[in-house]
Amino acid sequence: MNVLVIDGYNVIARGMSGNPQKDFGSDDARREYRERLIALARRHAAGKKDLEVRIYFDGGVARSAPELSSRGVKVFFTKGAEGADHAIIKYCRSHPQPRSIEVATDDHNTLTFYIRSHVGKLLSVAEVMHRLDPDFKLASEPVPSRHKASAIEERRMLSDGERQAINQTLPDHWFR
Repeated sequence: MNVLVIDGYNVIARGMSGNPQKDFGSDDARREYRERLIALARRHAAGKKDLEVRIYFDGGVARSAPELSSRGVKVFFTKGAEGADHAIIKYCRSHPQPRSIEVATDDHNTLTFYIRSHVGKLLSVAEVMHRLDPDFKLASEPVPSRHKASAIEERRMLSDGERQAINQTLPDHWFR
């Protein structure tokens, strides 16, 4: 079975919200965005027996994760200090076939480093949004070019500073 893991608030902030600081100002707005992402994931997973979509969100909410989950789409909220990144890494480490996992995030921290190095494929927010809804346009999406694949790869490149930050945080997260 293939698994698509979505870093929920990261995908919402970078792919669905035009202004995350303003749009995330209320619980109602966050709930609406969560429900919209979950609906897109359900539509994507519908009829695909070999696909499970798992969406991870930081922190708890009034509604429970099982209430938001459905066949083919599982929703998780992290507890306490455990963030969505940590929960995703924990899930990927425990999965019997980690190469069958695709993770959607634009967080360029320990999560992307771990996923890129040890687990299946890393999808950018733009890639997962196009997969969930082919007609969806990101607010900051560049004008399409003949070299779309190379533009996506360019966005995935880490700067020297990002690489250095990842290398400095690894011992704290991996070697506990």
